[in-house]
Amino acid sequence: MKGKIVAIAFIIALIATALAINSARNISREEETLILEFSVDSGKGKVFFENIGTINMEFQGNIRLRAEVVSVEGLDRIVLNGKAILEADEAEYEILMPCIYTLNVECYRILMVIPGWDQPLRIKPGKYSLSVMLAWSNAEGKGKVKLKVEPEITYASIETIGARPESTKGWSIAEWSTKSYSMLTSKPEIIGDKCVFKVWIWFFNRNIEETLLEVTDIEGKQFIVEYVKLLEKGMYREVLLEISVPKGNTYIIKTHAGKTVLQQKIKC
Repeated sequence: MKGKIVAIAFIIALIATALAINSARNISREEETLILEFSVDSGKGKVFFENIGTINMEFQGNIRLRAEVVSVEGLDRIVLNGKAILEADEAEYEILMPCIYTLNVECYRILMVIPGWDQPLRIKPGKYSLSVMLAWSNAEGKGKVKLKVEPEITYASIETIGARPESTKGWSIAEWSTKSYSMLTSKPEIIGDKCVFKVWIWFFNRNIEETLLEVTDIEGKQFIVEYVKLLEKGMYREVLLEISVPKGNTYIIKTHAGKTVLQQKIKC
């Protein structure tokens, strides 16, 4: 991603006309967190909170939803699942939210990793309206459920710019690199509000076609979790990446060589 990065503005706009299949519902906010409350009077049902917030993405970024049940009243058991819908003029995304909460009953979900829920989802620039569908099942009793939903938004980008750098002078070699596989990182460069650096990954193994790249801060917040394709160069598979993240932080870059994790820390 090129150009200056501007901070993402997350604006919660409560809409009084929000549509609900279950009419006994309430919406409130605490800073950037939405508080959703609804009643449960049947074993199975759903409630739709429509256009309850707006997310402005001035540039390409990532979103990951966090949902946590705050309280449950009057119910002996319940399973709660959900789905979030982000809609803009030129793009739309759906994020499945399985097994948000379970009380005295098992909850089964798909085993695949869900972008936007289990890991960050990259989305295009735009002004998105946020809607949330919540569905419950196996409920016993009558009562209320209150939960909070918080979009975790980060600016980060990753771009393949070649197979290998012209020079690695001044680059750092990642921990656990060997003569068979390695990851190297360039010195970071501050451009406006972003920190830009390059990552070179190579394997002396033509059978490895892609590798998982992770970029987190030192507290574990995910900025990039993405499989990158390796280019074939003779007996090697390799890729040169340019990564952009917000400045003023320390990041941990990881990739995987089988069970071995190559790791490098970069201070921006």
